[in-house]
This record gives sequence, structure tokens and C-alpha cells, in this order.
Amino acid sequence: MPKQWLLLDHDASLLTVAKDRLTQLGVSSSVAEAWLTADSLAAHIPSDARLITASALIDLVSEEWLDALVASARSRRAALLVTLSYSGQFRLEPAHPDDERVQALVNQHQRGEKGTGRALGPDAPRVLAEKLKQAGHSVEVFESPWRLNARDGALISQLLEGWVAAAAELARGNNDDGSEWLSDWLSDRKRRLAEGSLSVSVHHLDLMTLPPDQVS
Repeated sequence: MPKQWLLLDHDASLLTVAKDRLTQLGVSSSVAEAWLTADSLAAHIPSDARLITASALIDLVSEEWLDALVASARSRRAALLVTLSYSGQFRLEPAHPDDERVQALVNQHQRGEKGTGRALGPDAPRVLAEKLKQAGHSVEVFESPWRLNARDGALISQLLEGWVAAAAELARGNNDDGSEWLSDWLSDRKRRLAEGSLSVSVHHLDLMTLPPDQVS
């Protein structure tokens, strides 16, 4: 039976990679650009969709956007699989006195404007689960943490730099330059990483739901 997938991503280069791989497999595809707002989301999801899936997304969107997602899944009687949603916690070993300070600023940044209104950030998995339950869906939530060590050095380095950039932006907004203590924190974390002694856990949640008429 023919299947149709609609791939959506904010990074056009990733869609290009997907298209190239489909071409290698002999599968026809097309690429179009669209801005998915709460008002336009439903129009871009096929009316006969039976599965809607997203990864590393819902912590970046607004509550209104999640309302549109729930409504789209419910009206299509579609299953929903949402993975890799940041849940507000990361842990570094060995610990540093400013780890929690950085985390608090990162979480505050996550709740800022990301293009669809004020983002829910780490609250998104809980909010989505509550909305789905209110709509009559069964909901399963699973922990899916990243557990990174010296073998994941490139990824850890990107995470550290991203966290510092987000924290610095918020620190400036809070009338705290932040440059000195954040620079010291990053230097210490990168030194530990270079030594091979730094491990990082980033907490994520996966959510799966079935529509009411598919619950046994």
C-alpha cells in the first residue's frame, strides 16, 4: 500500500539530505517551504494522516501551537508520537558550583519567543500530555535521556557552547553581564572534556498517544 510522509524541519539543509536519500532509494519526493503557525498548522497536515510525529520540537513552540497540534490529531483520529522534548534538567559530572545557575538561565531562555509566541520550554511535555488527556486520548510518557561521555566530545562541546550563548543572552537581559563567570564555567567544562573526565546527562521525554477510538 503506498505511503506518504510529510517531512517538516526548520533547517532546510536537513530536508535536502532527506530528499537526496529518497532519490538514492528511488522514491519520488518534493520540497516546499511553509511557516507553520498555530493558524496554519492544520492546513499542512494531510486530512488522512494516521500518524503525526515530531522530534526535538514542542519545547520550542507556544501553548497555542500545541492546541493546534492536539486539534489536528483529534480531528484526523491520528496517533501522535513526540520524542526528544527537553524537560528542564541536565547534569554534568564532575559537578561545578555554577551548573545550576547555567541551567536556570537556559530554562528561562527556552521559555522565550521562538517564532510561534512564548515557548513552553521544559513545561511543554506536561502541558501537551494534559491537553491530550482532556481531549480523551490515552497518553504514555517515557524518559529518554541523553547520556554522553568522552566519546561524544563533539556533541558535548556544541551543547556547552549553546548553553553558554543562551545563558549569556539572558544574563545581559537581567542586568548581569555574565561574561566572566560564564567564561570561567565554560573553560572548566571544556578542560574536563579534553581530559576525558566529563559526562553529561540531558533529560528528555517521549510522548505517545492514541486517539480515543483506538484505546483498548
